[in-house]
Amino acid sequence: MALDLSTLELVPLSVIRCDSNGDEVEEGEKGYDDLEDPEPEFDFLCDVTRQIKLSGEVVGRIEAVIVKREEMEGEFHGLMDEPSQELCDFAVTLFDHNGRFRDEFIGPRGRKAGTGVFGRELSEGSFAYITEINITKRELRSQGVGKAALNLFKAFLLDAESGDRVWNQELNPVEFLLCWTVTLTSELERSDSPLHSFLSDPAPAPDPVREATRRRNLERVLSFFHDNGFRRVGTSEYFAFAVDPNHPSRRLAKDKDTIKLPPPMEPSSNPERDFPLHFKLANTFDGSFDPALLLDIANSPLSVIRTADGQGFTPLHMAAAQRFLPAIQALVGRSRKELLATTLDGSKNLPLDLLKEERRSSEDFRRAMGMPGLQGEARKRDEACEAWLERETAVEMGGRKRKAEEEEEGRESGAAGGSKRRV
Repeated sequence: MALDLSTLELVPLSVIRCDSNGDEVEEGEKGYDDLEDPEPEFDFLCDVTRQIKLSGEVVGRIEAVIVKREEMEGEFHGLMDEPSQELCDFAVTLFDHNGRFRDEFIGPRGRKAGTGVFGRELSEGSFAYITEINITKRELRSQGVGKAALNLFKAFLLDAESGDRVWNQELNPVEFLLCWTVTLTSELERSDSPLHSFLSDPAPAPDPVREATRRRNLERVLSFFHDNGFRRVGTSEYFAFAVDPNHPSRRLAKDKDTIKLPPPMEPSSNPERDFPLHFKLANTFDGSFDPALLLDIANSPLSVIRTADGQGFTPLHMAAAQRFLPAIQALVGRSRKELLATTLDGSKNLPLDLLKEERRSSEDFRRAMGMPGLQGEARKRDEACEAWLERETAVEMGGRKRKAEEEEEGRESGAAGGSKRRV
């Protein structure tokens, strides 16, 4: 029997407090409409969580917050770290410390822009972040309740009849809803994001049934978000819905928002044995290392220098991530082709990209923790390392481009010569 989704509604959560005797009393409804809580835990967030009711019965909930970014200038990462690790990871991945959308995700030229439909508009104003869509009544899952509830939630943020947004005077209009693919964890009964599962671990599950489940879950998650107008933010694990119906993401067909998964790779059960040079480079810290490591690089077979692990990382990637200039120079001296080797994850990082990301992550962490930026010799070391690797990468790219142009000219000349002979 088909569900009557016309009875579906979203209602604010009740605020439950304790009286002087310790007994619970209901003081009203907590929610976006009235903001009754006089002392919210985080004044830069507005809790807009809603219960999902069907025929008057609570069957689930949508947990979400509005992030008042305009109040977080210069402290975005540190403040987003306070409520949860999920919000912190989200903030650091997509935004800088001022809450501005990172350049590498901005289309169409950003290295991680993906389809390129999101741009600097994601740097402005408040936005909503959905942490969970949970259909608690198991028998109602996969029957369209979640989709219908999410549509109601979007209507709650935008009055569909008048086109006027339903805002409290304390808030700026929300232009985007964002979420992680873990949002549907409860419905799919998974402990992590299905997309993250593939991007972070491309190896197939040992159990064929588990692998089939993993792929089926990913397809269901993508279908859910695509059908609700969400599109993937660059090559990240996050999705966004634009309130503006004319936004480029709203015009992108869902079959064009493809997810190119990395090819399955068998994982190594013993990285130290299977990738000894990778292992040594990855476990050398603080810019200092045993000089014997340079001898290992010099004496290793070329096949080891060029070997990529299960995620596409070469020894040069490892050295770049640690910002070890002597090791980087030694590896490039053995083989230059790895300068343009890309990882197999969604980011497809070159060694130079990885170095820049590690530097940025380090600076973001220090800033979020209230620590001063890297100074002195350590900073000079990182800057010198990045400058050298950037120069050599540009040289290699230029050489590869010239070679491709020469090959194309050769093919055209050959074709023209063949035509003359036939005449």
